Amino acid sequence: MVPTVLLCLDDHALSAALTDRVRLLGWLCMSGDFIATAVRARPDLLLLDAHREDLLVALKRDPRTQGLSVVVIGGDTEQQKRCLEHGALAFFARSHALSAFDSLLHFIEHGRTGAAPDHPPKSLARPAPAAQALEGPPVA
Repeated sequence: MVPTVLLCLDDHALSAALTDRVRLLGWLCMSGDFIATAVRARPDLLLLDAHREDLLVALKRDPRTQGLSVVVIGGDTEQQKRCLEHGALAFFARSHALSAFDSLLHFIEHGRTGAAPDHPPKSLARPAPAAQALEGPPVA
């Protein structure tokens, strides 16, 4: 089965760049009605714009979608805190989204194939509570 990513991002340039990266790995990239597609397709990863925090809350409240892995992309520390509290797997600062996403996909891809990556990304390797921010420097 081909791994899938569902996107809901306001930034069209970032969305296009992330879509290209996903497709280079041979993954399927989807968009559309976010909740309905998440319920129907059960993607491996969901990428959500922090401005759509309402969708994150809805996903995590719905028993059909609450176990899905959601990564939120934004730029505000308050958004980061709220999204992680609402159950996001990770929060990427918009300014570091591409490099953080590349690290995450690399880590996931090696986990799928059983091959050990050279090293897990630092942001994934450190112990953390149930959720953590996966990014470079702190969000300003």
